[in-house]
Amino acid sequence: RDDPARCVVDPKKVSWRAYFSSFAPLWKKNAEARHTIVCKALYQLSLLTAPLNLLFCTQYGHVTQEAAAALVFMPISGLVVGGFLWAYLAKRFGYRPLMLATQLIGCLCASLSLVCLFLAARGVSVLYPMGAVILLLSCNVGGAQGYNHHLISIVSQEDRAHYLVLLSILTAPFTLGSILAGFLADQIGYTAVYLLFAFIAAAG
Repeated sequence: RDDPARCVVDPKKVSWRAYFSSFAPLWKKNAEARHTIVCKALYQLSLLTAPLNLLFCTQYGHVTQEAAAALVFMPISGLVVGGFLWAYLAKRFGYRPLMLATQLIGCLCASLSLVCLFLAARGVSVLYPMGAVILLLSCNVGGAQGYNHHLISIVSQEDRAHYLVLLSILTAPFTLGSILAGFLADQIGYTAVYLLFAFIAAAG
């Protein structure tokens, strides 16, 4: 609508069923775009433990309330550091290495989380390894834009807006991973949550 010279607006109303059915061909059209969407879904799901890690520290990780107070500020630091890190990676190396880095950080966080389970079961404080997990996961949040921009760069100009909508629709349910993690932690404990975290990170 902003650029009528490039985009011809069709005044005809389209039903929502016809609109959403038009995305099916896009899914088959570009294999790399399809893989990017799947990888972003796994990446978003790999953030599922972020809201629970502090609770794990205080409930089972032998971390005092005073020490846990310091961990509250880790996500703020991670978001700031992540913003600079992802901007640098994207500018220097492009979006593919950026996406790979987000998946590798997810694997590192999953590994550290399993170490925390081992330490907590033996009565050892998990303050430092879980502090690193909290910092790295919050740093990893900023990498989401790399998937969006990579998708834009690999599809045709006329399909870009449609692929971004498709990406949003298909990855939206995976942003609810933290609700699943909270339910699992409440029902069967943190061990299942961190094992699921490790599986998702490895798949990503």
